[in-house]
Amino acid sequence: MRVIKALLCLIPCVTMSLCYADSAGDDDCLKHLSGSSSMDTSCYLGSADALQKKSAELANKLAATIPRGNPNAALLKEFMSSADRSLRFCTLNKQAGSGWEPSETGLNVRNMWDVIYGECVYNRRKEQYAHLLEIEDLEKMNQPSQ
Repeated sequence: MRVIKALLCLIPCVTMSLCYADSAGDDDCLKHLSGSSSMDTSCYLGSADALQKKSAELANKLAATIPRGNPNAALLKEFMSSADRSLRFCTLNKQAGSGWEPSETGLNVRNMWDVIYGECVYNRRKEQYAHLLEIEDLEKMNQPSQ
């Protein structure tokens, strides 16, 4: 009986903490980088993934406002693809520091070059999202006030 009561008390706590973690923002870990290569790499790459999803949603929203047959729809699609392809250049950052050779890492073992790579990926995603936000602001300027 005690176990059931304890579990019933824990359920709201766990639920609230999960909701808080969701609303706290994806970049929360960036405010508290630990100096641990594995944790920092996970933070950068996780935040980059979250930004990529937000960028894709925003790009879809913008694409929906572009008239059918307008060449800017293809240009927006090319921008998104180009941003994805540019991530491969982050390998230069990683391998420059490791003597231009791949550094040994694993799923749970990261080194400082992985952090540098993760930070590069995050920065590229942040630039992509910022550019899309600028486009959205410009697009909104053309809409009549409601």
